[in-house]
Amino acid sequence: MLGIIAIPAFIMLIFVFLLPMSPRWLMLKNKEDDAKEVLSKMRSDSDAVSQELLEIKTSLNIKKSSALKLLNKKFFLKVLVVGLILQVLNTLCRINPVMYYSTMIFREAGITNASIVTIILGIVNMGTTIIAVKYVDRIGKKPLIYFGLAGIGIMLILLSTSFYCLSHSKLNMVITVFLVGSTILFVFFYAVSLGPTIWAVCSEIFPLEGRDFGFSVTTATNWILNALAINFSLVIMDVYGGSYLFLGFACVCILGLFFVYFFVPETTGVSLEKIETNLKNGVKLRHLGKK
Repeated sequence: MLGIIAIPAFIMLIFVFLLPMSPRWLMLKNKEDDAKEVLSKMRSDSDAVSQELLEIKTSLNIKKSSALKLLNKKFFLKVLVVGLILQVLNTLCRINPVMYYSTMIFREAGITNASIVTIILGIVNMGTTIIAVKYVDRIGKKPLIYFGLAGIGIMLILLSTSFYCLSHSKLNMVITVFLVGSTILFVFFYAVSLGPTIWAVCSEIFPLEGRDFGFSVTTATNWILNALAINFSLVIMDVYGGSYLFLGFACVCILGLFFVYFFVPETTGVSLEKIETNLKNGVKLRHLGKK
């Protein structure tokens, strides 16, 4: 079980060598021609490439600030709070509690080959993530997040209902189908939306002077909350049952829809420099991605 994990790790290692260098890193190393070549593969025309190169040059002249100075800047605090709440959503609406305890969940539902269903969940997760990465630039990040939160919320309500039925009636085929089907669809909705897009948004909203600090804080928040959610999820399931656990996660999804609408910008197709300029000019958070 542990050894087979080496296979996808090896595949990832091979594909890492095919990733292009960051244009900003290349500019830092005075490799402007290489940076232009990379941008030419990502932008629609030469004017857009030239404009972004100019913006990168300008942004690289900005000195990085200390954490204390950054926290005293109102514009930075605003995007930091957005990043933190996005990671809270990503944790409490996420796939991990379901994936970690999926075998136990399916066994409780009376499925004898629960580990097989768990493997199917992993395949759905991987395949759907590939689809999301391919089409995110066409659809946009916010529409995907809306789609994901709505779908995840509905599936969590179905999961909650399934566990409620399990605790108040005998196991039957209908409950089993609902449990397995809603879990697989839950994984689909998460992997096509929150899984890849939340990380992308958090990497794009911070100004260059504090991008490493902001992304580090939000990433640490994600994994700390993940550890807490995983441990307390099992406690809640043991004490109150899966019905209350998944219903609580569904409520978080509903609140998340309102938060994303009012405070999260659409960053697709907008340069990091433009987002930073809008942020420092006092543009509302939800409009930071406006060109």
